[in-house]
Amino acid sequence: MAVEKTSRSGERTRRMIEELPLLLNQDISVQKNPADGVVYSAKVLGVERDRLQITLPRGLPDFGYLRDTCPVMITFVIDGTLYEAMGKYLAENKQQRELVVDKRIVESNRRSSRRVPLAIETVYVPISDLSLTSGQLSNLKWRRCKTLDFSSGGLLLALPVQAPVKSYFLLNLEIDTFEGPLFAFGQIRWITKSDGPRTEFNCGVQFIPSELLLHHFSKRALTGLSPMLLGFTRKKQIELDRYLASISSNHKGGA
Repeated sequence: MAVEKTSRSGERTRRMIEELPLLLNQDISVQKNPADGVVYSAKVLGVERDRLQITLPRGLPDFGYLRDTCPVMITFVIDGTLYEAMGKYLAENKQQRELVVDKRIVESNRRSSRRVPLAIETVYVPISDLSLTSGQLSNLKWRRCKTLDFSSGGLLLALPVQAPVKSYFLLNLEIDTFEGPLFAFGQIRWITKSDGPRTEFNCGVQFIPSELLLHHFSKRALTGLSPMLLGFTRKKQIELDRYLASISSNHKGGA
C-alpha cells in the first residue's frame, strides 16, 4: 500500500511539473526561505521543465533584491487554485533570471468549505493588539475593496496596496441578502500581484472564528470588544456555508 501511495504521489508531481507552462506571462510571488514576510512579485517569461525564466522580482521598498542562489518559496495560481513550491533563485547576469522549482508542489489553499465567485463591495481595516485595545476602535479608518471569491472559511480580496503576509484584518462582510453588517476577523495567508490595467494585489484571507481569537490576540486586546464584532462564530460559518451553497445552486440552475 505504501508503494501505491508513493506511486500516486509521483504521478501527481509529474502532472504538476507538466502544467507549469500554464504560468507563461502570469504573475507569481517569491518569498525568501525561511519566510520573512517580504513578498517579491515577478512575471514568468518562459518555462523549460522545472525552470521558470522570470522578470526581475519586484519587492517592497528598503528590502533590496533577491540574491543569486537564494532559496525561496514560490506561490502561483493554476486554473484558480493556489500552489506553493520550494525552489532556488538564480541571477547569473542582468539578462538571465530563473527560478528552479522543486518537484514537490503542494496545493496550499484547498478549502473544506465551498467557494463561490462573488464580487461585492466590502470594507476592511488592518488590525493589531494595539488597535483592539479599549479606546482605540473609534480611530479605525475603514478602507473599501472588492471580493473576488467567497467561502465560509475565507475570501479573496483585491487590494490597491500590498499588505504584509500574516497580518490581520477586521472586515465588514456586506452581504445584504445574507446578513448585515457581519463583522469577521481574518489573516492574510498569501498575496499575488494581479495582471490588470491597475496595480492591485490579490490577497487570500482566512477567517478567524471568535472562538479562536485568543490564539491570535492577547486577552487584554479582546477585553471590552463589542459583541457585534464577535459575531462570526463557528455556528455563523455553518450558516454562511449553507447560504453560499444556495447561491451556487441558483447560479447553476439559471445557467
